[in-house]
Amino acid sequence: MKKKTLILISLLGLGIFFAIYNFNRYPKKVVAQILYTVDDRVFAFVDKNIQDFGFADIFRKVKESGDYGIRLSLEDNKNDKLNIINFQSPNKKESYYLERREVDHKIKTYGEKIVNSDVYLYRRDISDLPLYIDRNTMVNLARDSKVMFDLGYDITNKKLFLPPVSLSEKNTELKKYVKKEWAGTIRRTKVKKLSGRSYEVQVRSKDLKDLFAKIEDFYYEEDYFPYTYLADLLRREFAKISRDLDKRDQIIFYIYTDKDRNLLRLKSDDNKYAIAIKNYMELKLPDTRIYIEPEENEKLRTLKGKINNRSFRMSYNPDSKILIYHDGKTLINARFYNFVRSKKFKLIADIDGGEIKKLNLNFYTIPEKINREKNYIEVLKLKEEDWRKLIGDEKDEK
Repeated sequence: MKKKTLILISLLGLGIFFAIYNFNRYPKKVVAQILYTVDDRVFAFVDKNIQDFGFADIFRKVKESGDYGIRLSLEDNKNDKLNIINFQSPNKKESYYLERREVDHKIKTYGEKIVNSDVYLYRRDISDLPLYIDRNTMVNLARDSKVMFDLGYDITNKKLFLPPVSLSEKNTELKKYVKKEWAGTIRRTKVKKLSGRSYEVQVRSKDLKDLFAKIEDFYYEEDYFPYTYLADLLRREFAKISRDLDKRDQIIFYIYTDKDRNLLRLKSDDNKYAIAIKNYMELKLPDTRIYIEPEENEKLRTLKGKINNRSFRMSYNPDSKILIYHDGKTLINARFYNFVRSKKFKLIADIDGGEIKKLNLNFYTIPEKINREKNYIEVLKLKEEDWRKLIGDEKDEK
């Protein structure tokens, strides 16, 4: 009896082993694993060709922890200015965003600070003091108040004033949000292994459109920088892709990998779509093409290529920390300061031929401490007449 039991257990173990082995070699799963690592491959390419900075390490840190700090200043050719300060630390549930615009010598300031459930809104057009909102009581208090409506916020948005999360956690949220559309796309997608390192993937156009629409919805509901900017970018690019997909029932992709299953090239059968990450990098979408390759240039780190039909060249001198970019229309002279590999840098750039003429950027992988405000106005607890007086005074000043 014991011998039979041992044989059965052994057979069951072998069955499980081969099931896992075959599942890991299942073409759909292999292709999914290949595509999941594209962002890491992009940063590895940049890191390899523009050394010193540790871009891949920076991306890994920000992706895993979500901690970063940005100070950005821009000045355009009309002498209008934009200043942005953005710090966040998801583990501490803290974020701070402040945007200051100067247009025709008129200054507008907007921002918010989130520390756990405490929210402080910076609205200098209303008050010099921050406007305080407790997210735990926000929905109930807003039912008896017009404050949120007057400020332009939708309290039905479940992501409103949420503390930040890391990129890894955001990706997990995205996968859950598009689970139905992703599962349907995978189920109806046909994957054929052509050789040891190549695959053919047939996807229904409708499935891709539904998936893109769901991804766009996910980022549209996001309430904080940089996802608000990402949402606008996705909306523009997805609109171009959607118009192209309307013209076809399906799209066929060919995927080529190296021996370690790293993506080398993905392209559609009509070559309208392509991603290549080899000793060069290429991205093709409808109406968009970006091609980048390294160039031997003595001690300089040089990249050249094309953005659509415009050729460019960018060189970085690791000794002087000077970077020069030109594409026939735009010339950028930039220099890096306070540089600590994989941790922080400061960039000052002068730009000719573009809408922006000056750019200053400070970047940190360790953000500054974000503290609660000591003085503020608890706006959702204001009486109606006090709130009307507050915004009425602001209107009178205008």
